[in-house]
Parts: sequence; structure tokens; C-alpha cells
Amino acid sequence: MQDDRLTPSEGQLEAALGSLKPTAASVDRDALMFAAGRASTRRLRCLWQGASVLLVVLLAVSIATRPEPVEPQARDILVAAHTQRSPIGGVITRVSEPMDETKLETCAQYVRLRQAVLEGSVEALPASVSLPSGKRKPPLNPGDLDDFLSST
Repeated sequence: MQDDRLTPSEGQLEAALGSLKPTAASVDRDALMFAAGRASTRRLRCLWQGASVLLVVLLAVSIATRPEPVEPQARDILVAAHTQRSPIGGVITRVSEPMDETKLETCAQYVRLRQAVLEGSVEALPASVSLPSGKRKPPLNPGDLDDFLSST
């Protein structure tokens, strides 16, 4: 299509350009789309890799600088055991009543015996446990067992 407003040199250029035939595409469309998708996720992948490396470094530092575990004292265990849950929100609060010395010593003996069993074996248990003389109960007989099982 010739335009009357073109100069003769522009007309020759138009004719030369019109005679050119496009060549087949040398780039595969699928390969181009795959490369574009890979390039779009590169930044996100680097972000995840960086976060993973940071977490590994933090884990290694926390393992290397971990303090030695401290054994709780018997009194700390007893104070923790002598707590109750508050009805509001499940907060643990300390019971206001003090523990008497005999109860505290009994609990401390239990904690020491438990620790000996945990460190060693069942061999640390005493052969028999004796009750105080005024609190000795008679052994159970089959009738007592039936009464006990029927009450539950």
C-alpha cells in the first residue's frame, strides 16, 4: 500500500521492507515460559534457603551454649507439688497453708528414694516399709476386697 505523501526514497524503503519474509522463531515457547517461571521463584527460593540457614545456625549456637541442667532441690519439688489450680483461667497458685516439718521430711524421703530408683534400679527400694505403730491396719481379706470393689 503506497502512500502519496511518501518521498521516492521512503517509497523504495517501504517496498524493500514489504518484500521481506519473517523467519521461523528460534526460541521454543515452552522453554521460554519454563525459564520465566524459574526466574520468578528465584527470589522466594533464596528467601527460604536463607531462613533455613539462619535457623540451623541458631540451633547450633543454642546447642553449643546450652547451660548444664540443674538438679531441683527436694524443697523446690515439694513446693511445686504443694500447689493447686485456680478456678479462674487455670493459673497455678501456691496454697497458703504451710507444710509441717514431719510432712516435709516424709516428702523429702520420698524424693530421695525416687531419685535413687531413677538413677539406679528397683534394687534401691527398701525390703519392707513399716508403718508407725499407732496406724497399723490389718491385712485385707476377700470380704474387704468385695466391699472395696462394690463401693466404686
